[in-house]
This record gives sequence, C-alpha cells and structure tokens, in this order.
Amino acid sequence: YDFVPSFCGKTELEEIRPLVKGWLFSSPEPMEDDIKMMVDYLQGLVITKQIHVVAIIFKCLFRNIKKLTDSSTTWKQTYAGLIDKVQTAMKTCYGHKLYIENTFDSSRDNFILNF
Repeated sequence: YDFVPSFCGKTELEEIRPLVKGWLFSSPEPMEDDIKMMVDYLQGLVITKQIHVVAIIFKCLFRNIKKLTDSSTTWKQTYAGLIDKVQTAMKTCYGHKLYIENTFDSSRDNFILNF
C-alpha cells in the first residue's frame, strides 16, 4: 500500500502509544477533531491489514481509560464509539468483526482476535 496510516503525523506504534496516553490524560473530555483523527488512523490500519496494531491500540486505550477516575464516563463512551467505527470498517473489509474487550467493570482484561 502507498497509504500509511498516521496519528498526529506519527506512523510507528512506539511513537503512537505515548500520544494515546497523553491524549487520555490531557483532558477530561476528548475533542471531536481528536476523535476523528483516531478513527481515521484506526480505520486506516484496518484497510492496510494491520489488525494487530488496531488490537494493541485498543488494549492501550482500554488499560489507560480504566486508570481514569473523574472523566472515565466520557472516555468510555468515546472508546465505545471508536469500537463501532472500527467494526464498521472490519465488516466492510473482511466481512466480520474484531473481538475487542469493552467491559470496564470486569477484572478480566483479555483481548482475543477472531479471524
């Protein structure tokens, strides 16, 4: 693919993980532009068959949202919205969904990829 998905101009996972954490802890509520940028990045990963990176990003989001206290409801809703957008891309590209953990009140923290 000529297209390389990026988030805030970064393309490498090692560069993106700190950006994701910084995003979560920088504001009690995410900005719409930031959400759109993350959606575009995740959907770009799906389109370019980098599903393993999608799973890692969701795991990073999930783990760090669980650490939030005051703003966790808004971020949980944002996380659910990101999942919806990615699942739409998954169904379009591959005909099935990606299993992504979305239960914040559980002590389980496992991510399973179903292909």
